[in-house]
Amino acid sequence: MRSLLLIPLLLCLAEPVPDVAPDHDCRRIALIGASVTWGAGNFVEVPLKSHIHREPVDLADVLASTMIRDHEITVSGGDLGFFRTPLSSGASQAADAAASEPTLVLALDFLFWYGYGSHGVDGTRHDGPESRVELLERGLKELERFQCPILVFDYPDMSPAAGIILGHSQIPTPEGLNALNRRLHDWAKERGNVIVLPLSSTVEAIRADTGFAFDELSWPANTSDQFILPDQLHPTTEGTIVLMQMAIRALDAKSDRTDPADYHRDPQEVRRRLEDRMVREAREAGMALREQTEPVTPDAN
Repeated sequence: MRSLLLIPLLLCLAEPVPDVAPDHDCRRIALIGASVTWGAGNFVEVPLKSHIHREPVDLADVLASTMIRDHEITVSGGDLGFFRTPLSSGASQAADAAASEPTLVLALDFLFWYGYGSHGVDGTRHDGPESRVELLERGLKELERFQCPILVFDYPDMSPAAGIILGHSQIPTPEGLNALNRRLHDWAKERGNVIVLPLSSTVEAIRADTGFAFDELSWPANTSDQFILPDQLHPTTEGTIVLMQMAIRALDAKSDRTDPADYHRDPQEVRRRLEDRMVREAREAGMALREQTEPVTPDAN
């Protein structure tokens, strides 16, 4: 009789335990990518007693200033030199992120140098869209290890940066861009956890300088230089705040585990929180901050 009673218990123990979904997507966030994730050209001004200091900020700082709900940033990647070795840089970042067991992966610019750049998988120069798509496949493979939501940009036209910060050979042709975006969207459609963010149309709207908007947010004409740096490749700090709004709002629209109450939806409030965060960190680091009434001199450092 005792052995018969054990049978139902053993059967229950043998059944696989289903994965328990997190109560919200942003509980454990990994950030992986290239220079946008790294924070190239982004800063906020911190008023010190001797001068106004430009404190660098990265995408993780903007994310932390955007979020209201409790969250943990498990990996804050971002490689300024991603363009040199995209295969090894991407593999290393993706492996570190996967090991941190994230509930959300912000891979916004992770795929950029799997499409842009001069050389393909075998180290030879790109000879057309096919070699660029072949390299993109390697980046997509790195992202396939994640089962949680993944947010990634599509491929924008960054040709205005040619001769400034990009070489002409690093920029895909229009046919190449179309091939890259077509493959990216086809890949994402095969998976329910990937959100492709329309960076291409956003950059186009900003560059047109006739004003742009999404959701209830809008910006007037003649403000493009507020969002794109003079190198014509990287976003300003304000631009990065807007891109983060785009990302979190897209997640909110698709997932029932993210809610508008989880994050700040006012970019100006995010900017204020970001500035407060940098001032607080400067104070904790022992920097001598000035009082509001003290005069200061500007400093580019």
